[in-house]
Amino acid sequence: MIAVLDRIRGMLPGASSPQIGSVFIQGKRFNRDRLILWVPAVLAGGIGLFFSQPIRAEILMIGLLCLIMASMDRKGAGVRIIPKGWVALFLLVLLSGYLLAMGRTYQLSAPVLTKRIHATMVEGRVLLLEQRVGNNRLTLTDLIVDGLPSHQTPVKIRLTTRQATDFLPGDRIRLRAGLYPPPNPSVPNVYDFQRRAWFQQLGGLGYALGKVELLPEKEISTHWMDAFFAFIERKRQLLTAAIRDQMHYPETKAIAPALITGDRSAISQEFRNTMRDAGLAHLLAISGLHMGLLVMLLFSGCRTFMALMEPVALQYPIKKWAACFALLGSFAYLLVAGAPLPTQRAFLMTSVVLLAVLIDRNAISMRMVAFAATVILLLQPEAFLGASFQLSFAAVIALVAFYESEFAQGFLLQWRKNWPRRIFGYFLVLSMTTLIATIATTPFAQFHFGTVAVYGLLGNLVGVPLMGMMIMPGAVLALLLMPIGGEALGFWLMETGIFWTYSFASWISALPGAQFFSPPMDIISVVLISLGGLWICLWRGPFRWRGIVLLALGLLSIPLVRPPDILLSSNGRLLGINGKEGILYLNNLRREKFVAEQWGRLLGVSDYRLFRQTSSKSGVACDRLGCLMNSDETGPIALVLKPAALAEDCEPSELLIAPFHFLESRDCKGPKTLIDRGTLKDHGGHAIYLNGRYPWQQGVKIITTSQARGNYPWSDKGDVND
Repeated sequence: MIAVLDRIRGMLPGASSPQIGSVFIQGKRFNRDRLILWVPAVLAGGIGLFFSQPIRAEILMIGLLCLIMASMDRKGAGVRIIPKGWVALFLLVLLSGYLLAMGRTYQLSAPVLTKRIHATMVEGRVLLLEQRVGNNRLTLTDLIVDGLPSHQTPVKIRLTTRQATDFLPGDRIRLRAGLYPPPNPSVPNVYDFQRRAWFQQLGGLGYALGKVELLPEKEISTHWMDAFFAFIERKRQLLTAAIRDQMHYPETKAIAPALITGDRSAISQEFRNTMRDAGLAHLLAISGLHMGLLVMLLFSGCRTFMALMEPVALQYPIKKWAACFALLGSFAYLLVAGAPLPTQRAFLMTSVVLLAVLIDRNAISMRMVAFAATVILLLQPEAFLGASFQLSFAAVIALVAFYESEFAQGFLLQWRKNWPRRIFGYFLVLSMTTLIATIATTPFAQFHFGTVAVYGLLGNLVGVPLMGMMIMPGAVLALLLMPIGGEALGFWLMETGIFWTYSFASWISALPGAQFFSPPMDIISVVLISLGGLWICLWRGPFRWRGIVLLALGLLSIPLVRPPDILLSSNGRLLGINGKEGILYLNNLRREKFVAEQWGRLLGVSDYRLFRQTSSKSGVACDRLGCLMNSDETGPIALVLKPAALAEDCEPSELLIAPFHFLESRDCKGPKTLIDRGTLKDHGGHAIYLNGRYPWQQGVKIITTSQARGNYPWSDKGDVND
């Protein structure tokens, strides 16, 4: 590969210039072998281009031209595949990412419900059973839906039921249910469940209307893989029940299965909020931390056990045997956890590390991280959009970059001289690791969730050691001893660690200002910060610090994006006004609670009040008929709640919002802009900026859900190429 990169470098125009030479030639021992590390970053850029609704035809034409220019070098009568430089090579990777995302979108194309079905008979095989707080959630496949032809029947649907379940995954059931399509985003720039459902082939949601009937198995051939996963899912359900039977506290009954089988259905929202406010929410999902601890315990335990047998230790490669044992154990953990996407990524990364041990390579390096990221993006391009992928790799890249530096290597050597130094050094290294991971993941956490755990560092200084020294060792010990009935000791150790962790998290979350709310960052800020961070982490030498410029630009651009002033949900049931004093005023606090929480994260607020509670500081005046906002830049803006207010508000208003009514322009001639129920039906939710979204914009700026989402198959507009 290095030889190929040398040849490509020689083809770059001006490659011999002093400036380029100082980076790639004179400093080749630092950076020449680091160029390959940018491949997954550029691949991710191509995937991001597809999902950021660029101009499709133009991008493809430019990309194809670059591909032709990069891959064809005529010499005599032959044509040789020789990229003509790093720019062309990375454009080729960029195009590959774009095409991968497009191909994956078409690959997972499946029927989706287009309208609500109030009551119908549904028959299907249970793929997943989640016993949640207050209800159970079923995912069904191999469906037969009365009134739907087979070509319009979804591959999967998800139903909720309140009745007790006497069936297991793999069973075939029939029930009467109401069905509806996956909901679209309530307003622009909030979580897009329809997109996620598309890539899960989830074509509808619903609720049970009667008793669930267990059907006898049909005598049809079942694919061996479906039968295998049904068997695994049954064992997961039984293991979850066995774990809960061993626990004594409500908190431990909820969290212990989440750490072993990945079943988080029993975790209450209050518990989630407590862990989130303490900066420990990442402990609830099986990811890199859990898989890494499991592999470390299995590898070190197996190697230590074999090292005690002197003949075996002297004659056989026990380190490689331990790596094989840990690899098998991590694969078993992947199956037991239900193989969610974060666990799949963690398994892949730990497998790369263990395979490096087997072939006598450096187990933890930036190349291994790049390889793991590339494989994940090739197999699941849509994973790049998720918070889990971004948070995981941000933390891993930052940690590997720090600990492979000469400073970190020298620092670690200083704390290995004697046992007192090692004990103190352990907690010091843990603090540094937590601090680095927190800094690296904060921009992405703020982008996706709009919140920052202020005392997250303190929470992790206690929570992570408890996870590593009590919770995961207890879980491993319990699973190893379960076949002989000795799991009680392991589960006691695990429960004690969980109880202490939750108690400490409750104390942290109760501290004043434990959670900081702010509007999520704009995509431009995130891209600049990501590029700056990658520049610092992937390069070596003084050249790496030029990434600080990109970081600074990203941080300085954060306050340039203004939050919306008015929010209108796509169904017109919820209306919101962003008060100037950090309060979100709503027309209703009882309905659409989930949507209201999404809006709070979008605006960076946690205080919700009714329209009638507006104060003079908010700049809004409301009564039972509607609300009126006066702005020097835009003029009067009226929000009509009752028909009686139309006659009064039509004439003087520059912008009239009547989400509960269908209006014609001739009925209300005064406003320059009119938004009624028909507008919401046609264009989805609205985010209204009274003085532009950016400082250089003036006047009212309206962004609709249909504009923000683009033309994709999961959106209401249909095909990506339309």
